[in-house]
Amino acid sequence: MKKNLVYPLMGLSLAIFAIFAVLNYSALPLDMPMQIGITGNVNWTLPKPLAIGAMAILLIAVSVQFILHFRQQDNAGLKESLVVILLPLVLTGFVWFATTLN
Repeated sequence: MKKNLVYPLMGLSLAIFAIFAVLNYSALPLDMPMQIGITGNVNWTLPKPLAIGAMAILLIAVSVQFILHFRQQDNAGLKESLVVILLPLVLTGFVWFATTLN
């Protein structure tokens, strides 16, 4: 996949996550669920600031790793491109789901 297509899409999905997390921060539960079992019970939680911070650090680390890995090439791998584009959107869905738990 062409990097000149991946970078704007990656930036857009990161911006969607950041905007959604900031706008909905007050609606999130104090203890955010990190794992939900098959029965629907929450297995473990993290405090809200730690959970959002961990997600942000994960997204930054994955994005930087992608940029550094493909810096010498015009094209990036399709799987890797999809990860850096879709991971922020998946985490946005997770944050949205957590807002419905209050």
